[in-house]
Amino acid sequence: MTRLAIVFSVFAVSLVACSTPREPDRRVLLDLAAEARYADTLVEPRALIFGTPEARRVLSGGWSTRDEIDGHGRFVWAVGGSSRLELSILDPRPLQLRLEVRSFHFEGAPPQTVRVELGEVELGRAQVSPTPKVIELDIPAQHQKSGPNALALHWGWNQSPKEAVGAQDRRPLAAAVYRLELLDPDHPARESVDVRADGERLWIPGGGRIDYFLEVPADTVLSVEDLRIRGSAQIFAEVKSALAPDGQPGRRPLTAGDSPLPEGLLRLRLEAFGDGGAIVHRPRLLGPPQGSTEAAPDAAAAATPPTGETSKETPPSIVIYSIDTLRADVLEVYGGPVPTPTMARFAEAATVFEQAVAQSSWTKASMASVLTGLSPPAHGALSRRHVLAPERVTLQELLSAAGYQTAAFNTNPNLTRTFGFDQGFDVFVDFPETATAEEVHARVLTWLEEGRDPERPLFLWVHTLDPHSPYSPPAEARDRWAADVDPSVAADTMRWLDDMRAGRTPRNEAVLDDLRALYYAEAAYSDEVFGEFLGTLDRHGLGGAPLLLLSDHGEEFYEHGNLEHGRSLFEESVRVPMIVRAPGRLPAGRVTARVQHLDVMPTLLGWAGVEVPATLEGQPLGQLARVERAPGADRRRGRWVFSHLHLDGAERAALYRTPLKLTAERIGGDRLGRFQLFDLSTDPGELNNLVDSMPLERGWLVQEMRRRLEVREDAAEVDLDPETRRRLEALGYL
Repeated sequence: MTRLAIVFSVFAVSLVACSTPREPDRRVLLDLAAEARYADTLVEPRALIFGTPEARRVLSGGWSTRDEIDGHGRFVWAVGGSSRLELSILDPRPLQLRLEVRSFHFEGAPPQTVRVELGEVELGRAQVSPTPKVIELDIPAQHQKSGPNALALHWGWNQSPKEAVGAQDRRPLAAAVYRLELLDPDHPARESVDVRADGERLWIPGGGRIDYFLEVPADTVLSVEDLRIRGSAQIFAEVKSALAPDGQPGRRPLTAGDSPLPEGLLRLRLEAFGDGGAIVHRPRLLGPPQGSTEAAPDAAAAATPPTGETSKETPPSIVIYSIDTLRADVLEVYGGPVPTPTMARFAEAATVFEQAVAQSSWTKASMASVLTGLSPPAHGALSRRHVLAPERVTLQELLSAAGYQTAAFNTNPNLTRTFGFDQGFDVFVDFPETATAEEVHARVLTWLEEGRDPERPLFLWVHTLDPHSPYSPPAEARDRWAADVDPSVAADTMRWLDDMRAGRTPRNEAVLDDLRALYYAEAAYSDEVFGEFLGTLDRHGLGGAPLLLLSDHGEEFYEHGNLEHGRSLFEESVRVPMIVRAPGRLPAGRVTARVQHLDVMPTLLGWAGVEVPATLEGQPLGQLARVERAPGADRRRGRWVFSHLHLDGAERAALYRTPLKLTAERIGGDRLGRFQLFDLSTDPGELNNLVDSMPLERGWLVQEMRRRLEVREDAAEVDLDPETRRRLEALGYL
């Protein structure tokens, strides 16, 4: 049997050549076989059959979205001038590329050619026959890199069937590609097989590797119960630590047993070369023995008693006041330019969460997270026509079952009965999208006087819409805060927004300044009338009730090339105000720990004395605030915080772990790409993408993001009635 060698590249830490005896009471920190589905895997393709899911995963751009079949076999049309795909190469060495292809042919079609590039190096040029033929090209080792390699096929011409023969097909076709092979002359028998996990076993084929990105506590070992080699394969492991020095790593043999790992963030790579492969049985990370004095990474959190646990007190009335489209950084209470004297006074007796993250950058998905305690992929209300499923248990349903009277007053057409947001409310009042906060407050006041049951605790949710486009503040508010705005802009803001976003009108800084001023006026107006709402609560005995002031999402003004919201997950779209007044439950002050919409539901259920479902993804706000204030609390690394956007055919995600933030897009199937990594402590404007300079951190965050995106709940869709469609169109949603 071939011996296993292990490569460790660490700073001041070396892997012992012999395995150490396993301590029976060590804790299992991670099952690497179970974790494999989130890790980075790479397998050199022996053969890719186009028109199959396996081939579709490596296609980048310049391909038809249809998988097709003809008398010769399955294929995919290459479209446009260039077609790109990603080839994985484990170990650079002389290889041969074989491409089976035919040109798009019609009477009078010119000869087709293809120029093949790997990275930026030309591998060769060839004629493409109208009938399927194989093109062979050598790939010298010096032009390869270990890992993904970009392969580009540049076509001589392309034309649509509509242009060529008058058919309906408008795709610019160049060639039909059937098969791609990557041949290793030294190992002609090797098959292309994915890295895969089966129960407690991990199979790594020759030409395959798997990378785990891990944050490892002190006194952790890599434990392998058994190794079995198939064929002539050799398998290696490599550990790269954040503290690793420059230079080539050394190699040491490893047999089944335990091998110590360095503490901190690292990449653990397992890779196999040659024919066959290796079966790794029960690969695990084992931590310090039970009862060890070694501190867990979240020791401060574990040592702090939760303040959101179920209360034994008389259930309090609870109020959520959500202001649509209000980004935190423009408000004076958060250091911004918009005067917010009411919020400032409110904050004196409240907890100001300085880093609150919305679960999405548009209303339906984010407010569904507030009311269900589930992330958008878990609650499923993602798109324009999705309905919040009755199976999703809401905050108001649990409070109603506990004896609460529940009432909602809403102005956003995405949060109506049509989309299931009335479930669990005794009273649910919808307003037209043109209703101002003052009009909403008047209706709330009437209901408190005429409809409230004073014998029951109250859960009240009020959602106002004023800062949302079309940025039409009441006349008095406009005169006070946006008097200098060009009247022609103020009269037709939606046209300006639509035309600039669609490129019909070039970006106009003067118009942008006017739109921003109108938005600021809406925010200032919202602050002012919030004071009136607080007075209403005081007059009806609710002045001491826990009150959460928050927003569903922010708003963009070309900070990253977008307008409005629901188009990205940059901070201007997802950092929102969250100010909580809860006397006796949350101490007044400012909290810098990052919190999220998901934390609202477990917090309120705890205060109401209702058991918190284990399915909720957030944490009580009181617990988070007290952890931050605990002596010795480590603020360098916070908790995982997740935001998600799946709208209009694009899916994006953002994942935070203080001080880092990773954003990504789904680029096909289960593949993520277009990564951006920011250090928000030094780059709050998200201008410096660190994805290439921080590979360990990138891999660590991507792996955790895959775990969160694995959750996927389907939601029903509803046909929009004419009135709902009109309301959504008026706000730019359709």
